Amino acid sequence: MQVTVQMPSSGGNAGQPIQVQIQGSDPVYLQRLATQVENIVQHTPGTTDVTNSYVVGQPEIDVQVDRAKAADLGITAASIGTAVSTSIDGRVVTQLQPPGQKAIDVRVQAAGADVKSIQDIRNIPLVTANGAVVSLGQVANISQTDGPTEIMRKNRQRIITIGADVSGRPTGAVSQDLQKQFNALAIQPGTTISLGGSTQQQVDAFSQLFQALGLSILLMYMLMVALYESMLFPFVIMLSVPLAVVGAIGGLWVTGNTINMMSLIGIIMLCGIVSKNAILLVDYTNTLRGRGVARNAALLEAGPIRLRPILMTTFAMVFAMLPSALKIGEGSELRAPLAVVVIGGLLTSTLLTLIFIPAVYTIVDDVQHFFGRLLGHGGSGESQPREPLPELVQPGARPG
Repeated sequence: MQVTVQMPSSGGNAGQPIQVQIQGSDPVYLQRLATQVENIVQHTPGTTDVTNSYVVGQPEIDVQVDRAKAADLGITAASIGTAVSTSIDGRVVTQLQPPGQKAIDVRVQAAGADVKSIQDIRNIPLVTANGAVVSLGQVANISQTDGPTEIMRKNRQRIITIGADVSGRPTGAVSQDLQKQFNALAIQPGTTISLGGSTQQQVDAFSQLFQALGLSILLMYMLMVALYESMLFPFVIMLSVPLAVVGAIGGLWVTGNTINMMSLIGIIMLCGIVSKNAILLVDYTNTLRGRGVARNAALLEAGPIRLRPILMTTFAMVFAMLPSALKIGEGSELRAPLAVVVIGGLLTSTLLTLIFIPAVYTIVDDVQHFFGRLLGHGGSGESQPREPLPELVQPGARPG
């Protein structure tokens, strides 16, 4: 008896996370290659409970008909098969139907059909086209082999699966180590080694999540271009996303979490969450400049005024995510990477946005005015200071 313990994955499947699929048409070579792959998997750090889907079957007698010799004697492969079957197992020719009883098969069997060795099979008589009698050994090669208990195929090719559980290391890291070793193998043409199971599902899921991440960034940029009627200032706002990714990766590293499906979903969430800090800052700066305030003065004023809503929204999200990040409650282990990514990204984005975004804003504004002067539109990078509007006058000061 073999006893194995497996923990179901998040999708409900109980299969082993590492599944190496070996495909080819040569069963003998596949078996030999599967043994080699199994040895590689066993000696890779992080793998345990290695299994091999190939099971040696019961011994069997293999009869390979020499069709050229058989054709010369006027014997067909079908007639040889019938003769061998009748000689060993017999043949039902009729049924006896006693009154009121079930029918009984009447089986005709060759005399001395008790086969004890390969030589007995070689001596099975065959009748040629001209009525002569020859033995089976004269028209066929007979050998003893081990037949598989089942033949598994995928895409019309035989397949052997080497499975393993993972312990102490992420599944992705183990898969990468295995793939490097498989790439170094010199395998026979027509034979392939691929990673399936949870590894293939993870690759497919990551591909879809990265597509969703790219699409979310593109749609955010297009929306802000339509709102601000500018191609440059939305670019300034989008620079807050890399600042958040720094904190997200750092949070995963500090807490010992990995980049998985939940953490990638958290990064997609961050793209929409962290941009609001830059939007608050840039939008109010543009509002002040529209009122006639100089660029640098507008930036210096927008920072303190927008600091309060930025901190309020950031800390509200951080405190809401803390229970999941601390793995408090049932099922929180699954959501912990998402919460850690959001918390880390919000903290670094909030701290760096207030410093980085104003600096980039001035650079982009200077570049915009530089090209404006080249095209003859005039203007300068720093707007000329104007008389402050009444609502911007300091309390207690007399309006000019």
